[in-house]
This record gives sequence, C-alpha cells and structure tokens, in this order.
Amino acid sequence: NGDMKNNTWSPLIVGIEAINNFNLKIYNRWGVKIFEIKSPFDSWDGFYDGKVSDSGVYNFHLDFSFGSAKKGSRQGTITLIR
Repeated sequence: NGDMKNNTWSPLIVGIEAINNFNLKIYNRWGVKIFEIKSPFDSWDGFYDGKVSDSGVYNFHLDFSFGSAKKGSRQGTITLIR
C-alpha cells in the first residue's frame, strides 16, 4: 500500500551468516514459479513479471545448508494482502 511497512517478504533465518547454500522459490496457486532467489539477504516484493501480484496464498520452498553437514528444507505458504 506504499506505507513502506511489510513491503517485502523473506524467511527469518537464525545464523544467516553461516549459510553457504540457499534457494527460495515462490509459486502461485497453479504451481507456476513466480520468484526465485539464491541469497538469504534478498526478499520478494510481491511482484511477478514486472506486475503487482494478486492478493492470495502463495507456496514457498526453501533449500539451504550450513556447511557441508547440515542441510535443510522448508516449505509453507505466504498470504499476500494488498
């Protein structure tokens, strides 16, 4: 809404400095990948293909690793409200 509050989304990661592999993908309700980043310091701004995304529920899938021994994966939903 332009108030500069909650204009982007990224997962909250404790120990972000120790991550050496990171891949976040966001999908719309039809399973189309609309966003991907490979840095834990980036975030999604709610846009897809240069256009504002519709309000709704989006799925995310995150793969990450801390060193070579600790690998992880998370998935969930994001509710985008305009």
